[in-house]
Amino acid sequence: MAPPNFPYTTGIPNPNNRPSQDVPIMQTNANSIASIITSDHVGFNTNGSGWHEQVTFNNISSQTTPTNPISLLYTANDAKGNPQLNFLNSNAFANTAAPSGGVLLLAGIVLQWGTIQFTSFPQTFSFAQSFPNACFSVILTPISVVSVGYFVSAVTKNNFTASEVGGSGTPFYYYIAIGN
Repeated sequence: MAPPNFPYTTGIPNPNNRPSQDVPIMQTNANSIASIITSDHVGFNTNGSGWHEQVTFNNISSQTTPTNPISLLYTANDAKGNPQLNFLNSNAFANTAAPSGGVLLLAGIVLQWGTIQFTSFPQTFSFAQSFPNACFSVILTPISVVSVGYFVSAVTKNNFTASEVGGSGTPFYYYIAIGN
């Protein structure tokens, strides 16, 4: 569906014009405003006038990080060309399909993921971006099959520590961390 185009003329009424000259343009402007309102909202003279019925987005290619305290909700095409809903805020948590990244979910939940390499155990790994308040949980998954165990401890909003529990294994892991 093509996005709508609502005609509107600024500077009307014009003090230099006779009212009869501006009436047709003022009627077009008023009708355009009514049409814009009813695009995604309950229309005039109805209970709930002005409330959203839905939100329709014009697809954009990308968005820059807003300045505090602004957050943006927009759609952009994913790698397969399909429009996807995206959220971006001044904390730079954004929807992304990258191998590592983070996203701000509803209710202020933050999800971060990526790959890490440990050079020794125990070792502390710092998140690419600190959680605003706290990290609730970190899950590590070995990238290749190994005969090693591990446990995560000392989880903070900035980092976590992982320790090996015997065996020999790979130092490469996927991680998923969730917090707020």
